[in-house]
Formats: sequence, C-alpha cells, structure tokens
Amino acid sequence: MTIESGKHTQSEPAQANNECKDLIYGYYAKNVNTFNIFGMVDQKVTYSGQKFIMSVFSDKYAEAELTVYTKKTETNKPEPIKVLYKVRVTKNKSAIHSSNSEESTTVKKLNTNDVVEVVQLKDGWYKIKNGKGYAWIYNKYVSKNLTPQVLYKVRVTKNKSAIHTSNSGKSKTIKKLNTNDVISVVQSKGDWYKLKNGKGYAWIYNKYVSKNLTPQVLYKVRVTKNKSAIHTSNSGKSKTIKKLNTNDVISVVQSKANWYKLKNGKGYAWIYNKYVSKNLTPQVIYKGKVTTKSLIIRSSNTTKSKKIGTLKKNAKVQIVQSKSGWYKIKKGKGYGWVSSKYVKK
Repeated sequence: MTIESGKHTQSEPAQANNECKDLIYGYYAKNVNTFNIFGMVDQKVTYSGQKFIMSVFSDKYAEAELTVYTKKTETNKPEPIKVLYKVRVTKNKSAIHSSNSEESTTVKKLNTNDVVEVVQLKDGWYKIKNGKGYAWIYNKYVSKNLTPQVLYKVRVTKNKSAIHTSNSGKSKTIKKLNTNDVISVVQSKGDWYKLKNGKGYAWIYNKYVSKNLTPQVLYKVRVTKNKSAIHTSNSGKSKTIKKLNTNDVISVVQSKANWYKLKNGKGYAWIYNKYVSKNLTPQVIYKGKVTTKSLIIRSSNTTKSKKIGTLKKNAKVQIVQSKSGWYKIKKGKGYGWVSSKYVKK
C-alpha cells in the first residue's frame, strides 16, 4: 500500500490490497506531519517500505505481511491572479461586495483616494484584491487616474508639528510645520491625515490640525520703521497694500523666512520682520509743546472717548504715535491721546 501526502487523508484514505483489503487503511496527518495506518493495526509509519504483520480472516492464511510505502507530494497551489492595474476610489464610503452585484453582501466600505488593485473587469464591475481574498466594486466609483483629489484643507495648530513618511509617529520625519500653516488633505486614516507636500505626500497626526482655517494670533509686534509697507505676499516685489507708522502694533499669525503675516482689517498682509519688534513699548518719535490754554487728554483718538487728564499751555509732551489728527503721548506710566491741532512739534 502507498500513502501519498497530497492525496490521502483520514476521510479519504489509501486502501490495502489482497489479503489486507478492507482491513487496513492509510493516511497522512498534515498537522503533525506523519503517515499512519488504521484498521486491524493502528500505528504510525516511520519510514517508507515499513512492513507490518497482522491477523487476517482467510482459509489459506492466519497472518499477512503488509508493506507500506510513503510518498510526499506537493499539493498543487492555484496560481495567483494577475493584477491588471490599480484604480483610485473617487466616491467616499464606496461599498465593496462579495460578487459583482449591489444585491450581494457588502464586505466593507472604502474612502475617497484609497487605491485598490484590479484583477478582473466584468459587466461594469471591478474584481479587486481585498486582504488575502477578493471583492467587487462598481467601476463608476473609481478612476485610473491615481492622483489623489484634495478632500479639504486644515490649519496647523501645534507649532513644529512633524510630518511623516507614513501614518505612524515611528516613521521618518520629513520636516516640521509651523502654527497656522494651511495644508491640503487627500486622505484620512485612523488618527492621521495624508497631505500634499510639494510634489509628493506626507502624513500628520490629526490632533495637530483644525478644519477651522482662521489663523490664531501668535503674538503682537510693534512697527519700528516709519512708513513700513505691508504687502500682499512675503516678497518686497509684491503689491503694497498700505504703509504703517512707527509704534503701530500688529497681530502676527505666521512667520515665514524673514516675513510676518499679520491681520489687516478682515484680511491679512505681510511685513518684513526687520521693521518690527516684539518689544511693545513705544519709542518716542518726537517731542511737542501744548499751544492752547487747556488741552484734554483722552483714552483713545476720538472726542467720544473718556477724558483721562488735561495739559496746560506750553506743557511739553512726548509723542509716540500720530493717527488721523491725533497724537498718542506718554502720560505717566501709560499713554493718552490729544488733538494734534493744539500741539506744536
């Protein structure tokens, strides 16, 4: 009797012939890698050609000798299905099915920009690789253009946030982003966003960004150079929006190279960082003398603001800012505003 590993199992065993027919069977146990016989004799076969003596029911013989041969054969493995091409999911939450029909079982759902490998096209459906198996997706929900579409933009909220080569903090850091940098997201996976990075892509932890694109104020700075231009971009060659005066205080939302991005009304502008200082204490730009009998000092540059003091004629003042017909002057440890009509420089 010959037992073949790739052919004979306990449910479909090899069978002995002649006097041992219907008395002895043999099989290969794959889980323990052994050849075995059972029936009149239950025993492990330790080598090919092993002989066994057993009792038989015969008019001629009381015993019979059985020689058992073993043969290991490779089970024919199906050839892997060839991948034809890759496609990108274009419809978010696209279902993949157990067969090429929407009525079949939904295996799971894919997100926009997921890339899948196609192995077959049939009746408007793609058969795709899914883990160790396969599934089907409707071909209207995918594209052969693998360039990811931008899903939305987010703003960096944690300064020096690292972007990585994959969606893991253990992966290589490509570079670090600054607070208020705005980036384009092409994929969301777990707690990570895949983002555009130059001509390539990177990953950022989603706790370090926000979908609220309104920049947060990082700090304030004071203008130190009179008539400093603010521009439409971080370049002296870009369009000048307007000019700021010495001691104007502005809110910075971004720092890029030698430029600050600042709030400008309802929008934003850029100023060269050499023209400002983080020291907010105003510098005296010139001195003046009161020309009227009594000059009211106010809390801001309007006649409707609160009166905080008065100055007599010929009183000397230190001017730190000029704005729309008003001077901001030093007053003790603070500041106040007076009409420029009544002060001579």
